[in-house]
Amino acid sequence: MSKDNKKNKNKLHAVLAVEATNKAQSEKILNEQTANFTKNDTRFDGLTRVLIPLEGEGERMTTDNKIINYTIIENVAYASDIVCKYLNTTLTKEETNSSGAARAELMIEGKSYGDVSATSLLALENYLAKVRRFYEAIPTLDPTKDWKDDEGKSRGYKKTDPEHKYKTEKRTKHIVIHPPTEHFPAEIRESSTDAQVGKYETVYTSTKISTRDKAELLKRIDTVLEAVKTTRSKANEAEAVQSELATKLFEFINKDIINP
Repeated sequence: MSKDNKKNKNKLHAVLAVEATNKAQSEKILNEQTANFTKNDTRFDGLTRVLIPLEGEGERMTTDNKIINYTIIENVAYASDIVCKYLNTTLTKEETNSSGAARAELMIEGKSYGDVSATSLLALENYLAKVRRFYEAIPTLDPTKDWKDDEGKSRGYKKTDPEHKYKTEKRTKHIVIHPPTEHFPAEIRESSTDAQVGKYETVYTSTKISTRDKAELLKRIDTVLEAVKTTRSKANEAEAVQSELATKLFEFINKDIINP
């Protein structure tokens, strides 16, 4: 083995040293982002509303402008990187400790992901269940609106066509019911009407994903989970290597005191 290859090989103690830290980071990001998606999903929605006067020569005036600084795909990609860092660490440990142990080939939709130990598969299965809950919390686009890619923004931004709603004002006019006479003043009545004085033009924006994309993500996780479970079952069918080590250890511990 070359010196460069030796440098790139991690010793097991180095893997173990960072496993706890990587797990803590993974747990933190999953919990934070799940809460973020669940409780603060409005931060992924924005809008721009402009008032267009219908009378005179008034100028267009922006009345609302909520800007989005976060996209769902950026949040999920970031969390995925942190989770993968932890899972790769713990799977490296399991694979190192399980060399020569019960193994089976992990196949997902016809593609092989190599032979994996039963202990690695169990660790993966348990953690993917937690990851699935994170994906379940991903907020989705309002299905009542027609969303399109926002060509002026980066990937993940959506917007609607402008929606219009008229602004009205109460206008009062005086109607003469009876004209004045020599002996009586005119009888006048006030009448109010709603007059259209402007038009609100609203463009909604969002960085959420569609319900279809979310469903596809969950479907893929379920596919992986099912494959992992099936592969773990196959790995556990391997012939057991009987060990009597514990018996020998406890014979040493208990000799002359517990055991005759």
